[in-house]
Amino acid sequence: MKLLMNISLQQLWRGAVNTFLAYPLVLLAAFTGTAAVIINTDLSFNQKQEHLYLEKLMLVSSLGLILFFTFELLVSKYKLALRWRVALWVLGAGLLGLYFWLLPLSCSQSTGSAT
Repeated sequence: MKLLMNISLQQLWRGAVNTFLAYPLVLLAAFTGTAAVIINTDLSFNQKQEHLYLEKLMLVSSLGLILFFTFELLVSKYKLALRWRVALWVLGAGLLGLYFWLLPLSCSQSTGSAT
């Protein structure tokens, strides 16, 4: 607790900015997934049936969180240039977009009945 008392708002702000600059798409995926979960939680059952894309967004955001964090670790480990970092961002965003597009709207569409 004493450690938190010695941190100024300026240090906290600098830490937040440094984290954002180091992991921008990781944070974007985290905030997008969190917003989708919060919105989905507040919907009634009938409204959830109208907004099935939120489930897809939650799945893709959680995958994006891991994917972009892994890309950032690769960039830092191999000390890749900025153009490779941007290329990995574009590749990751493209893969996530394709995955979002290919996912069925509901999990019940992809499971068959065992009759």
